[in-house]
Amino acid sequence: MYRAISNSFTGIKAFQGGVDQVADNVANVNTTGFNSSRASFSDLVYRELAERRIPVNPEGEVQGGKGSRVSSVITSFEQGTLEQTGRPLDVAIEGDGFFRVIGPDGGEAYIRQGSFYKDADGNLTIASGELLDTDFTLEEIPLDSVSISQEGEVYTEDEDGERTELGQIETYTFNNPDGLEKVENGLYLESETSGEPRAGSPGEEGRGTLQQYFLESSNVDISREMAELIKMQRALESSARSVSTANELWVLALQAKR
Repeated sequence: MYRAISNSFTGIKAFQGGVDQVADNVANVNTTGFNSSRASFSDLVYRELAERRIPVNPEGEVQGGKGSRVSSVITSFEQGTLEQTGRPLDVAIEGDGFFRVIGPDGGEAYIRQGSFYKDADGNLTIASGELLDTDFTLEEIPLDSVSISQEGEVYTEDEDGERTELGQIETYTFNNPDGLEKVENGLYLESETSGEPRAGSPGEEGRGTLQQYFLESSNVDISREMAELIKMQRALESSARSVSTANELWVLALQAKR
């Protein structure tokens, strides 16, 4: 009975994690550039019952499971809807790819959200302060004169219509983007499972193109999340009911010995 209660407890803990993940998705349904995630489950390592000093049939060993756990949280990079903002420093990636930003400590991170700002030195930054990794600045350049092509080329245009190229915005792809480490503010970090970043111009080698004056909305599908929430809730209730049933049987077993 103790093993049944222990196994059911792991189920409760695991499915509670699944409910928490769905809640996080729903809470960010209106967060620009947010990528939804889902919990993936696996069973715990099986052991021979004899190894646990539990009496078994002498004619053969019997394996006993140890329950379940959340094995990983998988992020979905399915394309979100592009919404027009009319702001010149809002840039969406339509297709695969990430922008690279540099933190105050020099660390590199990657982001899908392309809402940029100009700091006092003319550098492009995101809202949390990290700098967009580019080879140009917008110092003393009016924002309404900035033009960004689908291939990431950045231009400024004067009153006479003459265009001057400022530089290039590159995007980065990974062999396994699902393996990126998700951190705060919509940022992702390179990991062993994601592979190394590959830099290139938007639109090349399968990379998505850039869309100036647009932002990518959250890719959370509320109907899908509600269905997932019901499934997690039922699984959690089943595990809780298993604990209750095992406890009732334990009580009966103890009463039978009297």
